[in-house]
Amino acid sequence: MPFTVTVNLSKSTDSVGASCGIQFELDADDADVFQRHVQKAYAACSQAVDAELVRRRTDGTTSAASNGRNGRGPSAKQLEYIRGLAGQIARLDAQRLEFLAHQIYAKPLAALTGSEAGGLIGTLKAIKCGRLDLDEALGVAGA
Repeated sequence: MPFTVTVNLSKSTDSVGASCGIQFELDADDADVFQRHVQKAYAACSQAVDAELVRRRTDGTTSAASNGRNGRGPSAKQLEYIRGLAGQIARLDAQRLEFLAHQIYAKPLAALTGSEAGGLIGTLKAIKCGRLDLDEALGVAGA
């Protein structure tokens, strides 16, 4: 029997807030299947909220002089942090990290915007802490 699942997530930092809400129908008798779908929904919301917070901080909420990026590509610190997080995730080497960036944003890591890099950081954090499965994020068949 299908039922409706609603996932909501709100975050705020530095007086800037963002929220995400997802509602979907799920027909799952298996508790593991249910849990996996809910975790994916929360991870998607977390990624979207993190990216929106980054965008709001860089697109007018803070001055261009203070963030130094003004909507351009990821900062060196963001790239360093992304690569450091990826290094802490089993089976996520540099090639798979590039593939992940392509799966999510349809572009290589170096071509991401600062906001997209923030979203990727949120995704990597979700993978690292187990809220999101690496193979599912990569779109690997059978995940």
